[in-house]
Amino acid sequence: MSAIKIIYAIKSMPVGGSQTHLVQVLKLLDRRRFDPMLCCLTGEGSLLDAARAAGVRVIDGEMHSGFKGWQTLAGVLNFARFLRRERVQIVHNYLLRANVVGAVAARLARVPVVLCSKRGCHE
Repeated sequence: MSAIKIIYAIKSMPVGGSQTHLVQVLKLLDRRRFDPMLCCLTGEGSLLDAARAAGVRVIDGEMHSGFKGWQTLAGVLNFARFLRRERVQIVHNYLLRANVVGAVAARLARVPVVLCSKRGCHE
């Protein structure tokens, strides 16, 4: 039985609580059962090296200039094509922007399992 392809999506990977948590998940995930990838929508953040060091393939979502207008639509469509091409089985999104971009892309790509995570204590 082959490992389940799972991709984690997040806006960026600066040092922060959710990002540090995600690095720990990537380090501790059972590689016999799961084949993890990380899509960083902006391709930015000092914790990307920690994800790579954990043996995780890191994908740059190429949404470098923000989440407005056509760039967001292009980012969603590009991510959907990637998910379809890679035959990803689970998309787990972290935080607001990735929840929106990742969930829409995953549904367009017909990924069977889509998770959205809100983290933190915000009003």
